[in-house]
Order: sequence, then C-alpha cells, then structure tokens
Amino acid sequence: MNDQGKTKEQFIRELKELREELDLFKALSSENIQIANVFRNFREIYDNFYKSNPYPMWIYDLETLAFLDVNNAAIKHYGYSQEEFLSMTIKDIRPSEDIPALLENIAKVTKGLDMAGTWRHIKKDGTLIYVEITSHTLTFAGRPCEIVLANDITDRRRAEKEILEKERFMTSIFESIQDGISILDKNLTVIRVNAAMEKWYQHAMPVVGKRCFDAYHERHEPCEVCPTQRTLKTGEAAYEVIPKRGPKGEIVGWLDLFSFPLFDITTEEMQGVIEYVRDITERKKAEDALIKSEKELKKRVKELEEFYDMAVSRELRMKQLKEENDKLKEKLEKYQKQ
Repeated sequence: MNDQGKTKEQFIRELKELREELDLFKALSSENIQIANVFRNFREIYDNFYKSNPYPMWIYDLETLAFLDVNNAAIKHYGYSQEEFLSMTIKDIRPSEDIPALLENIAKVTKGLDMAGTWRHIKKDGTLIYVEITSHTLTFAGRPCEIVLANDITDRRRAEKEILEKERFMTSIFESIQDGISILDKNLTVIRVNAAMEKWYQHAMPVVGKRCFDAYHERHEPCEVCPTQRTLKTGEAAYEVIPKRGPKGEIVGWLDLFSFPLFDITTEEMQGVIEYVRDITERKKAEDALIKSEKELKKRVKELEEFYDMAVSRELRMKQLKEENDKLKEKLEKYQKQ
C-alpha cells in the first residue's frame, strides 16, 4: 500500500508507531551510553586502583590457585614477568613448608574482606620477604577468585626485631645492676624500676604508677630534702643521703641517691628523672662507728691531756717545794753554825 491510498487514521497510527520506535531507540541509546560510562569508570578504577597501585596486587583462582592477573607493582617487586606470573600458582611464591598453612587458610575463605595476616613470600631471585596480606573475594572471568594486596613489611620487621633485641639487651643490663634504678616522670610518678628496687620495696609493690614519696617513704607529699626535685628544677644532677624505710615508714637503712635528668633525644626536652640508688647502710654503720670511736678517742685524749697537765703541775709544785725546802735547810745550817 502506498502513501496515497492511506487514510488519515493510518497516517496517525504509523506516525505514533514511529514515535514509539524513536523513543525506544533514544532510551536504548541512553542506556548504552550509561553502560559505556560504567565500563569506562570501571576501567579507570581498574587502571588507577589496581594496575597502578603502588602495592603488589593480583587476582587468583580459588580452586586452581592460578594467577589470573597481576599489577605492575607485583611484577616489579617480585621480579617475574606478566607471562611468568600467569603460568604460576600462588604456591610458587611460598616456601614449601608454608604451603600446608596456605591451603588450610584458603579452605576457610569466606565471602568478603579477609585480613589474612603476615605470610612469607619468595621473590624470583630467592629473597625471602614478609608480607601483610589483605584480600577480597570476587568473580573474575566467571571464576571464583580473590583479589589480593601484599604489603612488604620485611624492613619493618627487621627494624622491629633490632629494636626488640636492643630493648632486651638494655633490659638485661637494667636488671643486672645490683644498685637500685628508678625512672620517674615530671610528676614524680614511678614509671619503671629494676629488680633491686623491687627487692628493697617488696612491701610497697607495685611501685610503678605511684608517686615516689608514697612508694618509698610512706608520705603524702614530697620530701623536704629531695634531689630529684632539684634536678627537675635545674636540669642538673643532684645528690643526697636519704633514709631507707620499711613497711611502717621506719628507718631500716640509708641510701645514696643520685638524680639525673632524662631528656627526649628528639625534642631535647626533659621528660623526667633517673634515680640511681645505692644502699650504704653498712658503710653508714661503719662511718657512725668510726665517728663514735673518734669521739671516744678524743675524749680519752682530752682526759689524758688533763691528767698530764695535772701531773706536770704536780711535778712542778713538788719541785718548787723541794727548792723551798732546800733553802730552809741552808738557812737552818747557817743559823746552827752561828
């Protein structure tokens, strides 16, 4: 049928159908554009988050454990090419003794995010590294997979190990010192003590967390004579002989107390005080005994001096009497001769 033979109603109906087709085409075109935008956005996310991520990342098959894709950082960090990775499984970058634990972990994978912890990996050149693994399940190429991010913490672990070894070394020295060591903050709160201090003040344990005058002297306020407060005020070392007190606050001995400022090596600000404490009870007893002996000796010397003075005075008196007696005898003899 040509257009000349069509009725008005037919033209209207065909025009309506054309409009409907045009609207459908526009709708489909808009949807296709949206889909294209989604794919473009996904591609940008894929390129920026995954391919260009500075951390090694890969996608592996949860059933075959084969690498399905790796990012540039993984290629650079592990030393394998893209082709080499795609011919391997995730078992190939693990020490053989770690594979049973790996398989056990994969068997427990659940949907969603997994903070898998620290694992050992091996680079192409044989270097053993420690990595923190974060993963998330996904479907890739129709397969059940996980996308993995690996954070190499080898240097951090090495640094932490060195710090731990230094801390153990310093602790062994700290605990081996036979004299007492007490570290206080600027509020006179005890933050650390060595074994000697714990032994001396067993009755006050734990002393950490207490203020020094409470822990060591059974007081509610700072001591009148306190070298530590002088150090906090002046930033310089100080010294005093202080009493060593027992459970009831009684004096049970004497201590040499040296206080030294504790500075932050970064800010150079004073953070507190190191108290070095030496038990001088026996020395103090010896000194007191020596002082007592010295007093007694001085007393004895004084008595001897007084006795000597008396003796000398008496001897002089006897000599004078003798001389006077001799003179009287001479006079008597002269008188008798007359």
